[in-house]
Amino acid sequence: MADRQLLAALAAGDRAALATAFDRHAPTVLRYAWGLADTPDDAQRLVQDTLAALWREAPTLVLATSALLPWLLVTCRDLHVASTPADADADARARHRPRFVGGQVDALPELDRRLVELALGGGHSYQDAARVLGRPVAATARPARRTTKQRTEAVNHGEH
Repeated sequence: MADRQLLAALAAGDRAALATAFDRHAPTVLRYAWGLADTPDDAQRLVQDTLAALWREAPTLVLATSALLPWLLVTCRDLHVASTPADADADARARHRPRFVGGQVDALPELDRRLVELALGGGHSYQDAARVLGRPVAATARPARRTTKQRTEAVNHGEH
C-alpha cells in the first residue's frame, strides 16, 4: 500500500493502517528521534507522539508529496522543539540531526528528499518547505473525530 493510500485508510479510522504506518516508518522516525532526545525514553515518546499526531491529523492531512516520511520527520522535530525549553541550542539540535536517517532520506524520491532537507536542514515548517518547492499545502486543522483517549489507546495498546 502506497503512503497516500495508507493516509486515506488512516483518515477513515483504519487501525490496521496505523499498524502499517508504524511498521513502515517508526524505525526511521526513532533513529531520527535518538538524535534529538536526551534519553531513549524521550526518543520513544517522540515516536509515539509523532504517530499519535499522524492518527489525529490524518482526516485533514494533505501531503505535499507522495511520501509520509517527510511529514513524520518534520512532525517529530516540531514535537521535540515544542517540548524543549526555548533556547537556540534546542532549535539548532533539531536542525542538525537528520544524519541518523540519511540512508532512508536518500532513498526517497528527489522532491521528498528536498522537502526533508528544507524542513530539517533549513528549519522550515512542513508547509513552508512545501511552498518553497511549489507544492503548497494548507495547514491542517485539528479534527475532533477521535478523542485523546482513543488516539492514545490506538498508539499504545498493541495497535501501534
